[in-house]
Amino acid sequence: MENGKPVGIITERDLLKRVLAKSKELRNMNVMEIMSKPLISIARMKSWKSTE
Repeated sequence: MENGKPVGIITERDLLKRVLAKSKELRNMNVMEIMSKPLISIARMKSWKSTE
């Protein structure tokens, strides 16, 4: 979190791509090394077209 806002997210794909595929030990890794960033979000009521 930076300034009270999330900066990334860890997904199953992140774990597979950045940990398992590289044969790394999860317990020795920092969250910042694994997570997808930047985290991009939109308001609930916005349409996908408004993000283009």
